[in-house]
Amino acid sequence: MIILINMALASLDEPEKVTMMDAIDYLQKYGYVRHSSLLENASNNSVIKDTQTIIKRGIAEFQETAGLPKTGDLDNKTKEMFTAPRCAVSDAQSEFDMKWEKNDLVYTILNYSPDLTRDEIREAIDAAFAKWSAVIPLNFKEADQDGDHIDIRIGFYRKRHGDNDPFDGEGGALAHAHWPPSGDIHFDDDEKWAYKNEEKILLKKNNKYVYRDLLQTATHEIGHTIGLDHVRRNDSIMKTFYVVSTDSNGRYIEPQLFQFDIEKIQRRYADWTYYEKANKCLRLSSNSGFFNDIDSYCKSNGATLVTIHSADENNFLADFIKKALSSSSSSSVWIGLVDPDKDAFFTWTDDSDFDFLDWQPNQPDNVDGNQHNVIFGPLVKGQNEFGHW
Repeated sequence: MIILINMALASLDEPEKVTMMDAIDYLQKYGYVRHSSLLENASNNSVIKDTQTIIKRGIAEFQETAGLPKTGDLDNKTKEMFTAPRCAVSDAQSEFDMKWEKNDLVYTILNYSPDLTRDEIREAIDAAFAKWSAVIPLNFKEADQDGDHIDIRIGFYRKRHGDNDPFDGEGGALAHAHWPPSGDIHFDDDEKWAYKNEEKILLKKNNKYVYRDLLQTATHEIGHTIGLDHVRRNDSIMKTFYVVSTDSNGRYIEPQLFQFDIEKIQRRYADWTYYEKANKCLRLSSNSGFFNDIDSYCKSNGATLVTIHSADENNFLADFIKKALSSSSSSSVWIGLVDPDKDAFFTWTDDSDFDFLDWQPNQPDNVDGNQHNVIFGPLVKGQNEFGHW
């Protein structure tokens, strides 16, 4: 009979000591083997054989996540990966696309690690949130204390800490996060944490890292709290296992979102597209109407009509809008250029500099005093070609 009961995993620091029961506990906790009566009540040979098949299949799936050959055998390399530092969120894919249904989120830090100053921890958490808010229309603001207005609660905890997902001591699970709309983020306080300290972050003892990069881990966990699962690829901040960010010479570099992460989270949040050179997010709204109405709609959603400040940005927008209009019944798009005083002196609605000059000849011109706003669109072929305004 196989009895699976120990879901509070002990820390697996030594690969050679990983047993089959340890492996089964791990596979259950992280979503590779389901909690089933088949596993818990095996009482005859045929069921035991089926159970062994399920476990072997679970090991093979884990090996795929870990980048190992999918043998299904509990070999030494697989045991090593069972002990590798990782996020404590399950590797099973969510059945739902979870997301926040509001743009402005408030977080608070409930307690702190003794390894860093409060200011260092606050700076690391703020920097991690900023990486995500730069590419999607979510705004994160820190609050000094807990309350009903808090969306995301962050803290450092040891072992059992009240959420039915206990930590395992130093090594193994480093942190976990809850999906929207809960959003809590917990870090294992048995770990040693570092921030922007290359010497500590790269320090090894017995070929294992001594400290964990708080910025790297927080950026990953925030990915969960805004709705992302783990992925089985190296070019993602959302990979299961903790990996120190280094350059080709082995020097520490600040962790960043990968293009895969940016595109995935933008698909989750209203099909926004990130333009890296200007550090802005774009979305073509299906709303139609007069300029002032559309301008008000954008501002009510914490955004503005688009602005242009370079030839690269113009070309990017031209391509972006061409693709968008190809599947739309609309033939033109408002941009945020307006002649508010009707004197042929145009300004951007976000008050940024009017420094892009590559317009159609004599444009913008407010001809006859009636053209106070600027649109993009193929109204007259040969005159309003895509890419000019």
